[in-house]
Amino acid sequence: MGWTIATAHAGRGHATELACALLDLAFAGLGVRPVEAHAFADNAPIPRVMEKVGLRHEGTFKEASLHRTRGWVDGVTDAMLASEHRARG
Repeated sequence: MGWTIATAHAGRGHATELACALLDLAFAGLGVRPVEAHAFADNAPIPRVMEKVGLRHEGTFKEASLHRTRGWVDGVTDAMLASEHRARG
């Protein structure tokens, strides 16, 4: 799962709203069982969004993500199971 928010619209809750809608679509609409989200570890707003929507931190991985201008950077992976999503109501 992924999203991009234009800088002009950052900090308004759009990413959180979008992530919630994507989770609902994945679990209720498509019948997906696990959902994973990946982000650059130093992009602080994204891991905060992943936490807000209930994704569970799976790990931080050294130089696991390729950034187009910075090269290899640390990445984070968070996940949620369908059963966890149902339990959140």
